[in-house]
Amino acid sequence: LNELDAYSDSVDVSTYDKISVYGSSSNLSDELEFQVSHDDTNWFELTSIYVQVDYSSGQFGFIADAPFKYARLKKKGTGNVAMSDNLLAILSGKK
Repeated sequence: LNELDAYSDSVDVSTYDKISVYGSSSNLSDELEFQVSHDDTNWFELTSIYVQVDYSSGQFGFIADAPFKYARLKKKGTGNVAMSDNLLAILSGKK
């Protein structure tokens, strides 16, 4: 739902040195936030990473060092009328 913030499942990335997150959205104006946590309860935006969905393809991606334990994506709500969209994200790691 676009009017509310939505969150991905959290992923334990503590065994990786680097992670890559990539995917696509059917809503070309989606705004995504990359969040990290030490305990899977308290979440913080990693402001050094700006996630922008490409306006023509709907794709996004980034690479990050992983000195944190958990990671997830937050899809920012727009406050507009509810509508559905498809968001696919993949996280892979390198030791």
